[in-house]
Amino acid sequence: FEIEAREYVKSSIIKNFKKLGDKSLLEIGPGKGYFTVQFAKMGLNVTAIDFSEKSLNLCRKLIMKNSLSNQVTLINMDAHELNFKSNTFDIIFIQTTLMHLDYIKVINKCKNILNENGLLITFEPLNDNPLIFIYRNFFSNFKKTSPKYLKFSDLKKISKYFNKFSFRGFYLISFLSLFLRKTLFFKLTSMLLKKIEKKFIDLIPKLEKYCWINVSIYKK
Repeated sequence: FEIEAREYVKSSIIKNFKKLGDKSLLEIGPGKGYFTVQFAKMGLNVTAIDFSEKSLNLCRKLIMKNSLSNQVTLINMDAHELNFKSNTFDIIFIQTTLMHLDYIKVINKCKNILNENGLLITFEPLNDNPLIFIYRNFFSNFKKTSPKYLKFSDLKKISKYFNKFSFRGFYLISFLSLFLRKTLFFKLTSMLLKKIEKKFIDLIPKLEKYCWINVSIYKK
């Protein structure tokens, strides 16, 4: 469902760096390893950290399945610590993780370990769209962890720590199709709602701030 947002992450990296083979990326909270594998396939040297050994094991299995172990380093580490030297990474990627953290503390740490002109990329579900409350109350996988979802205003706070800030919003209303995920109508409904929301956003660009998924690019 999130393919557009995922592709935007990859295209943003390619746009900012002509050669990826000598670039280093830190992923905070790799989950099951989808992005970890994608980044390694792009030629990046990837370091992924998580305080959950279970998460790291799931990530490790996917890395090994794709024969990418030589390009990825997995470390058990708290995101609030980030025990790396200054100016270590060219890119830092954080997906659906800031909502579980003291995000200002983590962002300060990220800025310190980013190289000059390095990128921080965040992929976060926001809390500005009132319709999303319906989905989260019934279907969210994060419901039991009581996350503190960020708002667009929080992203603006983060932007003050960096020289440049840009963002793209995804899924203004199309996430409602997830109610039909287990039915034959899911794909068609999802496609139609994505087309409708694109027209809405083209007509009223400010609506992009109210999208469910936000991908923000911060340049040091």
